[in-house]
Amino acid sequence: MYQKQIIIHVGAHKTASTYLQKRFFPELKDIYFTGNHSANIKNNCCFYPLDQLIRSGEPLFNWQETKNNLYQNLYTIEEETILYSQERLMGRNIIAYNNNPIITNLLADIFPDAKIIFVFRKQDDWVESVYIEEILKRNVNLKIEYFIGIKKNNIFARTDFLDVRHLCWDKFLLNYRQIFGDDNVLALPYEMFKLKPDVFFDYLTSFIGTDSFYPEKQVIENKSHSLLTIKYQYYIRKIKDNKQLKESKLKQHLKLIDKSINHSIENISNKFGKKPEIISPKHKQQILSLHKESNKKLSEIIDIDLSQYNYY
Repeated sequence: MYQKQIIIHVGAHKTASTYLQKRFFPELKDIYFTGNHSANIKNNCCFYPLDQLIRSGEPLFNWQETKNNLYQNLYTIEEETILYSQERLMGRNIIAYNNNPIITNLLADIFPDAKIIFVFRKQDDWVESVYIEEILKRNVNLKIEYFIGIKKNNIFARTDFLDVRHLCWDKFLLNYRQIFGDDNVLALPYEMFKLKPDVFFDYLTSFIGTDSFYPEKQVIENKSHSLLTIKYQYYIRKIKDNKQLKESKLKQHLKLIDKSINHSIENISNKFGKKPEIISPKHKQQILSLHKESNKKLSEIIDIDLSQYNYY
């Protein structure tokens, strides 16, 4: 087995994971950070089994041997506390994390004594953000109503994509606590990060067991863009990825002007364009109403008043 303290940040998606991976976790004292956006991940094969879980949701054929090698590799790390951050360990966001229990059980098989960090977000905003990231930015022709299963009678029904009925964060939290222990799971609202960042960071450092740290400036990572900018970014990527343009002067020019054009489009959209309404206020309210009791229960479990962040 292993004698290191393992802490795993599982996301969820669209809850400041990139910010934490770039500007918070790497700066923590006496903590070995690896995972997404970490300089250590390329030179560290310790977490290969976790990468396998991310890709397939299934253990390797030689699972026990792989785990033993992983435990041996952990001793090559000087720090006693290892923090691994990978939001895809939460599961697949576009299917409302239906595969989370499978991944979580396999994760516990590797690190049964791990501590888990789980950041969640108000369901209506989370759904909208995922739709923009996974559908609009990929230029997929899929209406929001079909994506989240809204029928003509405004009732949420089963969908091949994101079933909003399954976004009960309290159930995910209770499963993590049942498997890893109540004291080994920290759950925080993303809205606390936005509105009370110092309180958010205090919760994290206390749970991780390191000195307090507050990033100097809260820079926005994965900033939301207008629909016009999203469309532009998609088509410019298609041009850049064209193999025939690989060595062409046009592609070189595109690299030079892309940033300035993108910035100009965003400025124009912000100045003259109305913020696009991805999910109607009516459907947003329906999503929150659907999870009202679940969010109240979540609030009681973590002892944080989520009503101040409009969860109910």
